[in-house]
Amino acid sequence: MPGDCLGDLEWWYKNVEFWNCGILHSQPITIQMFTDASDSGSAGELASMATAFGLWDRVTAHQSINYRELLAVLLALHSFRPLLQ
Repeated sequence: MPGDCLGDLEWWYKNVEFWNCGILHSQPITIQMFTDASDSGSAGELASMATAFGLWDRVTAHQSINYRELLAVLLALHSFRPLLQ
């Protein structure tokens, strides 16, 4: 994963509790990625160009939904990395 992505995720981890639900960026969106997680697995879609999905192992399936949602984002970024470069 590119270093700037890791930096962004670290920033979110440290600052999400201080977010006031306002707009984060005023720059135009260039590409959108959607992800979702459930008790059984996760899925992602990149700008209607590609999809990815998978099932959780037993350990991950028992993690909190917040953990699984963030993991879904990470896995989608890994899956779509060739398209994002």
